Amino acid sequence: MASFVPSAVSGHYPGWRGRFPSSHKRRSEPECSVKELIRMNPLHLFFLGFVPPFLGAIGSIVTALLLHNDEISNYNWQCGRARLPSLSRIINLPMERIFWQITFLFHIPLRAVEIAVGFFRYGRLRSVNCNWPRLYSLCRHFYLWLGSLELIFLIALSVVGEREFISYHVIFFYAFGAFAIGFFLTNVICHSQSLYYLNPYGRISYHFKIVVTILYVISVPVLFGAFVLYWRKCITIMYDVFAVAEYIDVFLTIAYHCCAFFDIRYKVIFSWCKFKRGGLFEMFFVEEKREKLRIQKKRTKLADIFLHSSSDDYYALRLLYNLPVGFGIALLIYHLAWYRINFADSILINPFWKDFVKWLMIVSSALSYTLNPLVRASLGCALFASLGSTGQGLLSVFVVENLNKGPIENIIQNFNISTMITVCHLQLQARITKSRMELQAGPIEALFEKNFGKVTTIGNKVVHTLKSLLQPFDDDVEEDSEEDSHLAAIIDTAQKIADRQLLTEGEDPSVGTMDRAAKPAWKRLKSQLGRAIVRRFERRCKYIFASSVESCHKRLQQSQSLCYDAIPWPLDSFACSRINALSLCQAKKVGEMSVKFCELGKSTDSGKEEHEMLFTPELDGQMYGLQNVSKQIERQLQLNLHFQAVEQPEIERGYSTSQLHNELEHDVKILQVFLGSFSLVLDFVVVLLTYLLFKNCVQTTLCYLNDIEFQNFFTTPYFWRIDSKRNEMGKVFLGKLRKPEKKHNKVISPYGLPHSEERKKMVSSSVRLSVLVFVVIIVIVVDHFFFKMLQIVVIHGKTIRSQQGGASLNIVVNGSGAVAELLRKVLQFEYAENITKHLDNLHCLSQPSAPNWTFNTWYLMVPLPVMFLLQVFLNFIVQRFVLFFVLGLMFPRRAKARIIHLYNKMLFGRVNSDKLSAAKKNENEGQMSKDGTD
Repeated sequence: MASFVPSAVSGHYPGWRGRFPSSHKRRSEPECSVKELIRMNPLHLFFLGFVPPFLGAIGSIVTALLLHNDEISNYNWQCGRARLPSLSRIINLPMERIFWQITFLFHIPLRAVEIAVGFFRYGRLRSVNCNWPRLYSLCRHFYLWLGSLELIFLIALSVVGEREFISYHVIFFYAFGAFAIGFFLTNVICHSQSLYYLNPYGRISYHFKIVVTILYVISVPVLFGAFVLYWRKCITIMYDVFAVAEYIDVFLTIAYHCCAFFDIRYKVIFSWCKFKRGGLFEMFFVEEKREKLRIQKKRTKLADIFLHSSSDDYYALRLLYNLPVGFGIALLIYHLAWYRINFADSILINPFWKDFVKWLMIVSSALSYTLNPLVRASLGCALFASLGSTGQGLLSVFVVENLNKGPIENIIQNFNISTMITVCHLQLQARITKSRMELQAGPIEALFEKNFGKVTTIGNKVVHTLKSLLQPFDDDVEEDSEEDSHLAAIIDTAQKIADRQLLTEGEDPSVGTMDRAAKPAWKRLKSQLGRAIVRRFERRCKYIFASSVESCHKRLQQSQSLCYDAIPWPLDSFACSRINALSLCQAKKVGEMSVKFCELGKSTDSGKEEHEMLFTPELDGQMYGLQNVSKQIERQLQLNLHFQAVEQPEIERGYSTSQLHNELEHDVKILQVFLGSFSLVLDFVVVLLTYLLFKNCVQTTLCYLNDIEFQNFFTTPYFWRIDSKRNEMGKVFLGKLRKPEKKHNKVISPYGLPHSEERKKMVSSSVRLSVLVFVVIIVIVVDHFFFKMLQIVVIHGKTIRSQQGGASLNIVVNGSGAVAELLRKVLQFEYAENITKHLDNLHCLSQPSAPNWTFNTWYLMVPLPVMFLLQVFLNFIVQRFVLFFVLGLMFPRRAKARIIHLYNKMLFGRVNSDKLSAAKKNENEGQMSKDGTD
């Protein structure tokens, strides 16, 4: 960077270290005087802002570890002991908290100066080779807002400690981290596309910022994940990871802001100046560069401020009155559309955050409107353009929402009432039919209802009595049971023990010692049931002997085992071998006794005849009869008449009407869910259309400012005033425009009829509006006639039924004895009754919901003609109003430049056309004179 040479004319002297020119020591102007008092070294300011928070962080941690180690380390948290303290716990201690707050809050004003200087210098130092000018401008403003929010939440988490409001402290901590990441990213983007990227130190600072940002972004999910794993999964080591990540994040934040050392060194001068102004009136209402022109043009102060001055004139006054105007506009837009994107408006989120997001959006929009003329122009354009065809979609959605809230909801409500009337009428018809059946049945139904219950009760008692008598013999009359398997297993075990005894004695177990009958008693029976019963009796007899053998064998084995455990070797072999289960239990002898007494076909038994007489061949039929007697009794005494004749039809009728009611109610709920989803879709459409409306207005404003040919074909009064001035000055002027000029340049009067493009927009708007009007009319007509139909049904659908009848019956049973007593209890009956029933459906006939004609008029019928008037018939007037009054008053210099450009273009075309016409005329005259000479 070249140094400056002193000059008596310019008054410039070499700047600091020869890099910048010095500022004027004293400058006087009519509105203010400025005097430089102190010039400060930028590096001194940097170290003044960097050293205190760095020492505060280091000092707080070291002091806590040295003096209060027991209070912050190895403490028992919810999920176990945490060895390392978190930074929040450190600054929660009284001494460390004071040290932290003093040092960190001390550097906040310097950080605010850094952000403000960076914002304005990024605006002035944008590189001419900037690849993304719009992104750069957006990031520049985000740099300001995100940096300010980072400071706000840094103050909040420093002041609101863990011991006061732990939940708010955690929220402030993560909000600070999120805004810090956004600030880092926007700063890097602006740095790369500005003159800050140049040497000296520009690229070093840029690469250092990238490295720190990447490390910070990597550490944030580690920090958050460790916190969640500790509190949700109780992984103890995760709290130590969280604490280490928190330390790293703090020092990465400090390291990132250290880059200001490279950004301001040799590039920024800080001076403390004294401003002396003439007063508040001069500060707000005096603009020196406008005063001379205002006096020359003989304009009033208000006319110059509001009609002729540009957006950068009277800056303080514009800030003063644009702030409340912008706040009102932002509040209006929020309640019209932006409330739909308030993600914190949920029952699952604290209401504080709903209000926080709401006012954050409103205040941000108000400040943007106040500070940025492009935002002011776009918002003003959006407010008025929404009345024209540009906002037709938004207003159409507004009408559809009101259609949903009014007639459609009323139709659904009336449909629900109609379903209730239908179901209630069906239930009434069912009750009428049932009442008729009761009248026709007379005493018969009462007889059945009274006495068949008694019959059922008596029959059940008889069945239960007989079954209780036969229940003990049920298992004995079964062909195969679990008892047979159990008895056979015990008998087989005893037989195996006897066989082992024979083997030890040297005998053959296959040779029996007892005579057996040639044909056992159970084989003399023919049926399987009889044989099973006889064999079961034999097994039960043998079980008595076999169980004694098995029990003896187990006891002696246990005794022998205890003997071996108690007597030492070698005496145990001599003493315990005597306890032999096979020899002592005498399984062989017991088996012979069981065969002798239990097998009923033994030929030598003296009781043979008795046994054979006990199991005679008639046993088969007797056992089958005993087996089937309980089933026959239960089947013979069953009574199903009452259930089949009366109860079952009642259940079927009730099921049919309730099913119909449930299905209709289900359909209504589905329709309500569909309309609820449709409302959410409309919310999304409103947000989308609002975004498109603002996008269109921003593009229109940018085209108005950057493209001088954009819709520049209107001959405004200023156009003709220029022409009149040129005429008075004796210069070339246009006068009345010729038809070829109008056709070629497509110029029209701003007060004239719409041109072709405007007519096309009118046609397309009318088509869209016609569809909307047709839908609205159809829905309103359906709502009205549906209400009228239900009203007629309620008036003429009243049903009142009165039924009367009487019947008598007297049955007397005479006689004595059990049968007579039973019949007397069953049949004796005396009945005399007169039945009178009144049935109606008056409780079902709810009054239908009438259409809300006030709502339909103000929110449906009035907006449609207004939309037709503004968006179709007068759409071109709305567009011209935005072009001439909104944008023209916002940017008066640009409006004049556009008119001057149009006038010069027309005048240049007129002059060229006149010259061409004169040349052609001279050529024709020369040709005619030449022809006359010839």
